[in-house]
Amino acid sequence: MAYPKQVVSLPSGKGLGGTSNVNSMIYTRGSPYDYDRLGELGINGWSYSDVLEVFKRMENYTVPHRREDHEFHGFDGLQTVSTPLFRTPMADAFLQAGNELGYYQVDCNAKYQIGFTRPPVNIKDGVRWGSYRAYLETARKNRANLHVITDAIVTKIRFDRTKKATGVEFKKGDYKCSLSVRKEVIVSAGALRSPQLLMVSGVGPRKQLDDFKIPVVHELPGVGQNLKDHVLVMGINFNLNQNVSINFTRLNTSRNYKLWQQTRTGLGPMTSSNGVEGISFFRSTSEKLKNHPQHHPAFEISFFSDKGVSSDFFAPEFRNSFIFENGKDAVSLIPILLQTQSVGQVRLRSADATENPIVDPKYLSNTADVDLLLEVLKIALTIGKSNAFQKFGAQLIKFGSIPGCDGLLSDSDEFWRCFIRRFSCAGYHFTGTCKMSASNDSMGVVDSRLKVRGLHGLRVADASVMPESPAGHTHAVALLVGERVAEFIKQDYGWNHQQTLKFKLN
Repeated sequence: MAYPKQVVSLPSGKGLGGTSNVNSMIYTRGSPYDYDRLGELGINGWSYSDVLEVFKRMENYTVPHRREDHEFHGFDGLQTVSTPLFRTPMADAFLQAGNELGYYQVDCNAKYQIGFTRPPVNIKDGVRWGSYRAYLETARKNRANLHVITDAIVTKIRFDRTKKATGVEFKKGDYKCSLSVRKEVIVSAGALRSPQLLMVSGVGPRKQLDDFKIPVVHELPGVGQNLKDHVLVMGINFNLNQNVSINFTRLNTSRNYKLWQQTRTGLGPMTSSNGVEGISFFRSTSEKLKNHPQHHPAFEISFFSDKGVSSDFFAPEFRNSFIFENGKDAVSLIPILLQTQSVGQVRLRSADATENPIVDPKYLSNTADVDLLLEVLKIALTIGKSNAFQKFGAQLIKFGSIPGCDGLLSDSDEFWRCFIRRFSCAGYHFTGTCKMSASNDSMGVVDSRLKVRGLHGLRVADASVMPESPAGHTHAVALLVGERVAEFIKQDYGWNHQQTLKFKLN
């Protein structure tokens, strides 16, 4: 990959609402098969019929032409789901290109995902509507039994001799603090930090714990393993002969009062989903995925109404690889592999939870992923050649020197495979590192009710519990996990149970 020193930047949201503060705001649930597959793995209570009502309950669906779709959508939940109010002519061209290729416009959060659509997003009145605003903002004001401690980082889970979680230790500024619980500790630090917190607390693969002289509370070899992510390819950009895209460079250099006013009223280009104006889903014809159901997507293509790539993103020797025509608008089609064959891991860097863990996604380590990305990349090139795109003069950008690919025949499979290996990128949709499993899976970390195996009073509730990558973005899945763990806790302790937490400074 064309990153400096082969190191990928993995940003995360450090604030109330987590990475929903910085994500693309796209809200896709995935395919029904993502959930029915869990049943096939022996995980009860997570089939599509089980989770559909949960998705509906948590949703405030505001897409006008779908307001009567009560079979798949909810209208009274806390999480707003809409489509961007602003659209460029290229957004319509993207949907028209799908029609040319023989695909319907679909509701990708209904039964079938294969097709083209405007992106469903967590935007309310032109403003990002992440999980803090959806869930926590009101609860902080109205819930006497909710206490939120900010500017703090948890460093360890505490256990007693019976392997019951009794509380956590954390740092807040210069203070080392502890918090005791009467019932349970729930870890929700994400697919990279949750396994790290378990391991520094003595729960995980024995070798990892022994290497850093961490006392073993309970050996669980699956902690930090099975890291999954989507993989996308940057650089499939098209120059246009008309100024019809969002063009963030132009907007960022503008001092336009009208633009500012539009943003304040929930309108205008700055209220888009980071420039994503369309998404589409596709099956694969590859033998590698022949066992997937007919309606289960293997690929996504996101349509980005800007050039979508910055030279600063890559190592210096690759910064002249993309040639844009000065003064012309450009758009980007981003091919995404949803079902990767490569599997990575999260390991400890030290016994200190405040240090970043070692994240090794092993992108493209399975060569099948390159072949699959080539398949979806070719679909993207076909979209760029559609009549709908040609109306705006769309031309694939010229490429400059690409180290390792120079000399390969342009537009050959060999060139594009080389291109894929240079310009693939993290999808930032990590799952699997504390995977949910049936009891007979030795690499499982939590059971179907999200309780950590072999321990008491400890659950994990975030995207890390999903054993496979969903056929879509992971924010909706993370919210689903939160809703499900709330259900489980209510069932286990009674609907009206309230718990007061004791907080003390050491």
